[in-house]
Order: sequence, then structure tokens, then C-alpha cells
Amino acid sequence: MDFFTTMLSAANIPPPKDRPIDGIDLLPFFTEDFPYDEMQLGPHGESGFPLYCGGQLTAYRVGRYKAHYKTPTWEEGLEFCPKDRFILCACGNTYHDPPLIYDIFEDPGELQPLSIDTKDYQKALQLITEAKNHHESTLKGDTRSFPRPAEGFSRPWLQPCCNPPFCTCEEEQPEE
Repeated sequence: MDFFTTMLSAANIPPPKDRPIDGIDLLPFFTEDFPYDEMQLGPHGESGFPLYCGGQLTAYRVGRYKAHYKTPTWEEGLEFCPKDRFILCACGNTYHDPPLIYDIFEDPGELQPLSIDTKDYQKALQLITEAKNHHESTLKGDTRSFPRPAEGFSRPWLQPCCNPPFCTCEEEQPEE
């Protein structure tokens, strides 16, 4: 989901120009009669939808097609990862080469990948590979979705509740 770019648009704030922003504004999709196929999805100047787990690209979507390069490895008998119920990064991965490709218009639950022997698979693979390669060529540095724990909370004295259960804080630096 492109929350950052969409929320900026909802607040009438232009995206920052000092860094690349890979999201697209989905607000028109929710607020207007906006044909889905006209969204920016494809290799000809469009962005597609990269999906990351940490810093690893696990899937890439272009239009009606979504390719999975890595999928979570479930424990037998489970349909979720008990180690990581929210992000699925700690489950371990099954790598797919060639990738699993789904037509999410026909199969929104991503239950049956396209057969690699079909023209649809070959067309989707070419489209996604071109868009994915373009996306990766625009990246600079770290692609992690979430900060390392030390980066996320490096100044605990500035967190909203630094004296639980008495949530009042003074903005003073601890002695070093």
C-alpha cells in the first residue's frame, strides 16, 4: 500500500523532492470514478508495486499480475507464521526461480499461480521483470522497510510515555 504518498495527497502536501519516493498517490482511486487500469502500473514510465520484507524484494506487481520471488515458509498445518504474525519476515523463505506469478484479477486470493508454459505467464514475466529492473535501478542505499530497533527508539527520553504508567515526560537528556 502506498500510504505515505496517498496521505500526503489527502493533506494537500506535495511529496518531498530531496529523495526518491517510490509510492504512487492512490487517493483518486478512493475519491473519484477512477478506472483501475489507468493507474500507474507498468514498465513504460510507471512504477508498479514492489513488496519488501525488510530490505529484500519479495514480490512485484504490475497491473493484474503479481510475481512472488520469495514466500513465507509456514509450519506444517498452519496458515500463518507464529514467529511473526504481522510482517512475515521471520518465518523463513521459500525462494522461487522462476517466480510464482498470479493473475490477481482472476485469482485475488493468489491460490493458483499461472503455469510457466502459458503465454500469459511469459507476457507477465517480461512485463514484471522490466518494471522490477527499472525500480531496482532507481534505488540508492538501504531498502529496509523498518528501522533497526536502535534507530527506531534511539532517544527513549523523547518517547510519549517515558515513565509508565505515569505518562508525563520532560525533554531532558540523560547523563552520559
